[in-house]
Amino acid sequence: MKKSILALTLASFLFSSCAFYAKPTAVSIKYPSAFKEKLSKYEKDQHLYKDWWKTFDDKTLDYYVDLALKKNTNYLIALKNIELSKAYVLENSSVLFPSFNLNASATKEKLSRRTPTGRFFNIPPYTTYNLSVNASYEIDLFAKALNAYRYYKENVKISKEEAKAIKNALVMNTVNNYYQIVENAHYIRLLEKEIGIAKKNLEVAEANYKAGLASYQSIDQAKNTLLNLEQTLETYKAQRKVLINAFAYLLGEYPEDFKFSIYGTMPKSFAIPKAIPSTVLTTRPDVKEAMYNVISSAYQKKIALANFFPSFNLTANYGYQSQKLNELITQPSIAWNFGLDILTPILNWNQNLGLYKASKIELAQSILNYRQTVLNAFKEVDDAIAQYKTDDINYKNLENTYKNTLDQYNIALANYKAGLITYANLLNYKTNLIESKKALLNQKLKLIQDISSLYNVLGY
Repeated sequence: MKKSILALTLASFLFSSCAFYAKPTAVSIKYPSAFKEKLSKYEKDQHLYKDWWKTFDDKTLDYYVDLALKKNTNYLIALKNIELSKAYVLENSSVLFPSFNLNASATKEKLSRRTPTGRFFNIPPYTTYNLSVNASYEIDLFAKALNAYRYYKENVKISKEEAKAIKNALVMNTVNNYYQIVENAHYIRLLEKEIGIAKKNLEVAEANYKAGLASYQSIDQAKNTLLNLEQTLETYKAQRKVLINAFAYLLGEYPEDFKFSIYGTMPKSFAIPKAIPSTVLTTRPDVKEAMYNVISSAYQKKIALANFFPSFNLTANYGYQSQKLNELITQPSIAWNFGLDILTPILNWNQNLGLYKASKIELAQSILNYRQTVLNAFKEVDDAIAQYKTDDINYKNLENTYKNTLDQYNIALANYKAGLITYANLLNYKTNLIESKKALLNQKLKLIQDISSLYNVLGY
């Protein structure tokens, strides 16, 4: 019963060849007209930057991003995959046209006396010369070759989107890694300043103890503070080596040959768009790749369906044949033939049926994957915007805290000069200022990472 239904389906396709030649219908996916999270309150640039990392105005960063795009192995492999996909397109385009072959041969032959042909004739050995052009062409009645060609063209688009996704992730990781190293250097300098203050605190505690103004416990506390700061400093120095090694690999370099001694500066401002249109996700690499995979699967389904029908192959041969070489290219030596071969599948029904069913399932899977990719893209963008907004609020709070701490230190400095507070009190205010600056520095790095993540999930 199932086979009869399928047979009727095949018959309907047979009388409607446009089903084979028509391009697949695009899958329509509904998505929100705007993201749930908004950036409307930010009064910065109103458009998305293609080279967004250049908004940080850091020429050193620009240099390393360019270097990563030129030398990162994963990205270079992705670019080679595009070239490979194009080569497959070129290879499969050949079946759309007739093939021609030039054949030149010379054969020496003697008939056996023990065969019906040579039994009664004593024919001496003779040579036959042949010069001909052979041509063959498969009539693509059911567009099997055409759809295979289109399938490989879609693979080129898929390879391009895969390369773009790798490029976007590479740029994001390069920016993040670079500013992690820069932040690390600034943090180390702040720790060194804080260690200097801790040493002075220890000296003050020892002097007060000797003068009988403080207990030995104050010395222990000062020593523990200094020890903790020194251990933290060593941790950050070790972390710097790891970060630089990772950066070297990202740039396609060996850590042994890579030197990074640049101190660098953190960005002073950030370029964030006022609003992000939801349509921007239609250009996101994984979304476009999922869409091309749907089209590719549709072509595979058409190819699988064409397997049920016969193939038609035209063959022709035109040339010269003679037993004398000097008479080869003459009018009497002309020989030609042409014909039509028809190949009809008979005993491989289950194989073709299995391939066709599998192609239908793969098409359904690719459509579901397309929808899931779009859904996931919206989630990632909403999450990235929400994370940026949260970290931006925290950064502004820490900025206010730093300003207040700086004001308090300036007041304490004036009071110290006026003899109203002790040197130990002034050092505490200075320590608080450095701690506030460290917190602000860490939060700025989070903002940079949020921005690079946002542009990455937007497909930039």
